[in-house]
Amino acid sequence: MNRISLNDKEYNLEIDFNGICKLAEYGIDIYDRTSPFVLIRGIVALAVGDLEQAGEEIQRHIVNGGDFGKLAEETTACLEDSGFFQAMLQKTTLEAKKPKVKASAK
Repeated sequence: MNRISLNDKEYNLEIDFNGICKLAEYGIDIYDRTSPFVLIRGIVALAVGDLEQAGEEIQRHIVNGGDFGKLAEETTACLEDSGFFQAMLQKTTLEAKKPKVKASAK
């Protein structure tokens, strides 16, 4: 289980299947790393309860001198260390490596 430090609070977070689904309900694609702010806010939302509260907590953290880079590392670690995420990633990688069999013309 990973930890997120935010505003002098520690949150234990293990991202499981339900967490991945909750991120999807929030409109967050865990494979899309083009918008790290959105992904980080989503992961923090899993810890604190909802997206609005997560945004407020992140903003307060930064305004009060918190390190966004460290928060990004912690949230990314929560996702990358997830057993469910790792299993899905491995399955996707294995499927991509399978040779493509073309149907023969008759």
